[in-house]
Amino acid sequence: VVFFPKNGDVLLKRNRNFRFDGVIYAGMMNLFGNGFMFAYDKFRIELSSIDSLKLRIRTGELDYFGQGTQREVNSTISELSGFLQIDKYDNKSGNQNFPQYPILTSVKPSSVYYDKPEIQGGAYKRDHFYFTVDPFEMDSISNLNRNNTVFAGLFQSGIFPDFRQKLVVRDDFSLGFVQQSPSDGYPIYAGKARFSNQIDLSNRGLKGNGVLQYQASTARSEEFVFL
Repeated sequence: VVFFPKNGDVLLKRNRNFRFDGVIYAGMMNLFGNGFMFAYDKFRIELSSIDSLKLRIRTGELDYFGQGTQREVNSTISELSGFLQIDKYDNKSGNQNFPQYPILTSVKPSSVYYDKPEIQGGAYKRDHFYFTVDPFEMDSISNLNRNNTVFAGLFQSGIFPDFRQKLVVRDDFSLGFVQQSPSDGYPIYAGKARFSNQIDLSNRGLKGNGVLQYQASTARSEEFVFL
């Protein structure tokens, strides 16, 4: 765990506690924000306002030298609040090995947005298209992979009805999911049409493989793009 205080400023308080803004590198996570408070006795960082959380994961592949490779996840988690437990409070010297640390705990819902210009030309504006991530606890963040990088929550798009799902790391290394519709499909665009079969969210956009019914017409495609 490494701190990079903004402008090199740290406000030292009683009992070796201190406050700073800036960036925290913790395991395979980078946290950017303000109002970080290091609590010495608890040996953790209170994260009152995280602007964004960026992740890396192990790919399971080896490089030229036989070392495991890592890739950055091309999605960020925003508006996160909680705390980062650096190690056990009585293991400040690190002379014991507890591989489950550091542990990140989110105590409030956070968000993943898809409004980057490179995602379908910025069609998915964050005021109505986003994934709300439930509060979570993530341990072993020095060893992240596809299996332990999963976030449950609620998807809201203004296209499909809101539904719960789990974000996972997709093939393009973004956070997304594949969802199967009910057997009778989903009403889309406020009930103007209906779509049945597979829904796919990633940094490629919100796509569908199935059947779309609109008034008296029926369209079938392996790749609808919902904007």
